[in-house]
Amino acid sequence: MTVAVMSNLEWQALCRAVDRPEWLDDERFQTPAGRDEHVNARLAMTQEVLMQRTADEWLEIFDRHDVPAAPALTRDAMIEHPQILASELLVELRHPEAGRLRQPRPPARFEGTPPAPPRGAPGLGAHTDEVLGELGYDAGRIAALRDAGVIGPDHRTAAPDPTAASVG
Repeated sequence: MTVAVMSNLEWQALCRAVDRPEWLDDERFQTPAGRDEHVNARLAMTQEVLMQRTADEWLEIFDRHDVPAAPALTRDAMIEHPQILASELLVELRHPEAGRLRQPRPPARFEGTPPAPPRGAPGLGAHTDEVLGELGYDAGRIAALRDAGVIGPDHRTAAPDPTAASVG
């Protein structure tokens, strides 16, 4: 579980949630700068209290008190988390060499401008012809370089198949 309080309102909410009103009177923690300066003491005190209940219990309490907190999830739990599923954050595609890949989609989505699906990294030499072409080499010269063993074989692979279905 992670709990992050820096503003005065958040700190006050945490003190109420963990039933430690005396922390509000501690001069070290009266301001965000003071809480930051005395972070080790503040974290030690907070961790000691948090060890008294389960993460699920604290998350319920923190939710009632508006304390910013979230569970620490395993990879599998993150993939199946309702927020991840609802936001369609993960997409699945089939890479011609790597097979099935799950990747996060671009985070920003704008109406009328859908982002291109994520692609896997290009294979070795996948862009050699394009790079040499940009440097002024024509197709005949590139083929001659390849025949002479100066550059490797054409390793271009098909782009991943964006069966960009959301993972769920």
